[in-house]
Amino acid sequence: MKLVIAEKPDAAKKMTEPYGGKLNKEKGYIEVPPCSTFPQGAIFCFAIGHLVGLASPESYKEEWKKWSLQTLPLIPEHFKYQVSKGKEKAFQVIRKLLQDSRIQEIVIATDAGREGEAIAWYIMKMSGVKNINDSRVPIKRLWISSLTEAGVKKGFSSLRNASETYSYYEEANARGIADWTVGMSMSRATTILLHHHDQTLRDSGIFSVGRVQTALLALLKKREDEILNFKSEPFWNVFAIFDVNGKQYEGKWFNEQSDRFMGQQEALKVVSSCKGKTSTIKEVKKERKASKAPMLFNLSALQTKANKVYKMSPQKVLEIAQSLYTKGFLSYPRSDSQYLTENEARELPAILQKLRNKAEYQNLIPTPKSSIEQDKRYTNASKVSDHHAIIVTEQIPSNLADDEQKIYDLVARSVIAAFYEDAIFDHTHIVTQVESFSFVTRGKQLIQEGWRKILFPNGEKSEEGENQEEDTILPPLSEHEVGVIKDIKTKEGKTQPPKRYSQGDLITLMKTAGKAAEISEEDWDEDGLSLKEAEKLGSIGTEATRAGIIQTILDRQYIKISKNKVFVTDKGNILIESLIKSQCELVSPIMTAKWEHKLGQIGEKKYPAFRFTEEIKALTTGMVKQIIQSAPLWNFRTQIEHMQKEELIGLCPKCQSPIKEFQTKDKKRFFACTGYKDGCKFAFNKSFLNKSLTPNQVKKLLDKGKTDVIKGFKTSGGKTFDTFLWLTDEYKIDFGFNHPEEKKKREENKPKQIGICPKCSKALMEHPTFIGCSGYKDGCKYAIPKVFLKKKLPISAIKSLLKGEPTEIIEGFEGKSGKPFNAKLNYNLDEMKIDFIFDNQKVEK
Repeated sequence: MKLVIAEKPDAAKKMTEPYGGKLNKEKGYIEVPPCSTFPQGAIFCFAIGHLVGLASPESYKEEWKKWSLQTLPLIPEHFKYQVSKGKEKAFQVIRKLLQDSRIQEIVIATDAGREGEAIAWYIMKMSGVKNINDSRVPIKRLWISSLTEAGVKKGFSSLRNASETYSYYEEANARGIADWTVGMSMSRATTILLHHHDQTLRDSGIFSVGRVQTALLALLKKREDEILNFKSEPFWNVFAIFDVNGKQYEGKWFNEQSDRFMGQQEALKVVSSCKGKTSTIKEVKKERKASKAPMLFNLSALQTKANKVYKMSPQKVLEIAQSLYTKGFLSYPRSDSQYLTENEARELPAILQKLRNKAEYQNLIPTPKSSIEQDKRYTNASKVSDHHAIIVTEQIPSNLADDEQKIYDLVARSVIAAFYEDAIFDHTHIVTQVESFSFVTRGKQLIQEGWRKILFPNGEKSEEGENQEEDTILPPLSEHEVGVIKDIKTKEGKTQPPKRYSQGDLITLMKTAGKAAEISEEDWDEDGLSLKEAEKLGSIGTEATRAGIIQTILDRQYIKISKNKVFVTDKGNILIESLIKSQCELVSPIMTAKWEHKLGQIGEKKYPAFRFTEEIKALTTGMVKQIIQSAPLWNFRTQIEHMQKEELIGLCPKCQSPIKEFQTKDKKRFFACTGYKDGCKFAFNKSFLNKSLTPNQVKKLLDKGKTDVIKGFKTSGGKTFDTFLWLTDEYKIDFGFNHPEEKKKREENKPKQIGICPKCSKALMEHPTFIGCSGYKDGCKYAIPKVFLKKKLPISAIKSLLKGEPTEIIEGFEGKSGKPFNAKLNYNLDEMKIDFIFDNQKVEK
């Protein structure tokens, strides 16, 4: 019997579907009956992500539990592992199965990548299987890029030897050890020293430092400083309108050095020199350019695109793509390749035919190209390592959630676009001469839509941020034609600071260790060269970890996101400055990229893991020594003063000390009084029933004692409601419906008995907007509205209707036409409705 170890329950379920697997709830695994693939049957067990990880410091030495400079650096002689908290039961299920005598072969079926390899081997090593040669039974590896039925069957029919991928575990383990060594030691050193520096920094919590997160934060601080120190300067362009025999076009002044003036007087001199002069077309160049469809997605490209189009965070994109993979709709998402092998390319036409069944793609398929097997832009086996580009599978989804549909659509359209012709543009470049001055005019005209029909279905001309020429159709012009200047003027502009990064930009920033920060997507999408050249310099993080790194520095309040733009906080600035002043290597993205390169070599069996970990240990020892020596020279007074102003949410209603935002060890955010050391215990959570409070809402709560109505609270049962939050006399936060005024309103609006129903003799109740019978559940429909045809009825009129008598004439009813009219009212008890009476004539409403 085979034991198959999957990464998650959903993946195990998907893998067993082709073989009739059934979940044994009592034992916690899925059983597969004997079949051709599993002649003796199989047991599919599953992890819940990382069941085992590196042990905490106190498991090595008791004195390591306390944060102290005297114990640093924390470098164990041998690293230990421990079962993750709360996952002991799941681990025990797998451990017992690994020791079960019925098992004759183990199949590692976790995600086909570094982390998946580590998840499986950590569990096996913790269960007694020290390495491949130590196992009592053979160990195989399932390596697939799709969880469709066909993909699973193909994978189990061609299992790999576990020795082929064991180096990926060694790479992941070395990465984990490096992160533990650097993170544990440097986070403690930095936090202790910064806390000693100032009380405000003490209140800011832990200053975590990491091999990867710190390098990214350093890049973001560099951009933050560039923006902060940028001084905008005015400049002037000169534009002229030319007329050549009735054909008009615009030109912009330029010379070999620039196309703008930094002084207005220089620009005005050009204007005065050219006014009333004739013009001559010096040069007309026309060029037809073909633009190929973008390359297929790897995870980084998909995250960047989804952030640009939908403002989704990289972490969210990864989660959605992983979900679509687990459901069998997309191929493996954590791929770093944008290419396919011939096998995948050969299967795509059949997949497209199935995709045609979805309404949104019907008009796009069949495609102009029948195959991309020979197209090196998309098909190149030499550029596929572990996994090919992200593509749709033969399993076509229906009824996807909105965000899932968005990600699926991006991938589907990228595949369809690869089967379309080039987009073709005509580019025109005109130089017009006026005496010694030159003016340039550029035009661009779409000749063949090609793949743009797929990626820009609504006819968009470009994406936000795309470098482009004006999509201008110019009149037919020839060299040497003479014209006149119809108008010429200056236009003032201002130099702009470097652009603030979006979340999507951070992926490219990390992928190239900051070297391709300025390379726009269309530049590297066009031919795949620019980004790849930058990538050769190394990267920060891996395809699978970059989204998590961004989320980490966000959770730790080193950055904040506003309208998809990234801002470095005071806390983040102070951390990086302290490390820079300590000459800490962690702030160098190139250094981190080199480490990542070595880790990749471990996975490729080109570099020994033990040598890398020894290098990291030596480096950590040096960094701890440096930061301790440099700390007395730190001076963050200016930053701390700014931090105090920025972080002040409001004053404590109990003791008037400042209120600040804090974070627990399990990353839960809360607000609390800074007077806690003096005994004030005022505090409240940042989130209430799935709703996170904004700074303005918190300020209003503290200043006014209540917020405005907040929409979107969600109960555990899934019901949503809107209400305000308020501060009780006991300094607790409560929901609006428990406020005394709200309770009073409910009491006032509570139905009251005012008589007996004339129709059925049951109690007649007064409600806020009407008077009605309490027997409505039994079918009695007797009711009198308090407002009738937009007219509030007088109390005397309501009393008359209740007595069964006509009212006096009431003025101001509004009919369907909108015209006002006057009438008496009478309640028709037989027909249970109100009638109008005009001039002693009874007329039905």
